[in-house]
Amino acid sequence: MPRTYVRKKEKKYAVGDLKLALKMVRTNEASAAVAAAQFRIPISTLYAHLSGRISEPQAGGKTILSHEEEEFL
Repeated sequence: MPRTYVRKKEKKYAVGDLKLALKMVRTNEASAAVAAAQFRIPISTLYAHLSGRISEPQAGGKTILSHEEEEFL
C-alpha cells in the first residue's frame, strides 16, 4: 500500500508582520503576548527570535560562500 503524502504546515504570518511584532516588543510598545495575538504569530516564535535562538526571519539553510564571494562569482 502506498504512503499518503502529507504537506508540511506553511507559515500563516508574513515576515513583515514578524519584524513589526519584534520591533513593538523591543521598544516596549506591547508585550510579547499582545503582539503575538495582534499579528497571529505563535508566541514561541517571538520568544525564539527575541532570545537569539533564531537570528533572521528567513527560510533555507546557510550558504557555504559569503555574500561577497557569491557576488564575485
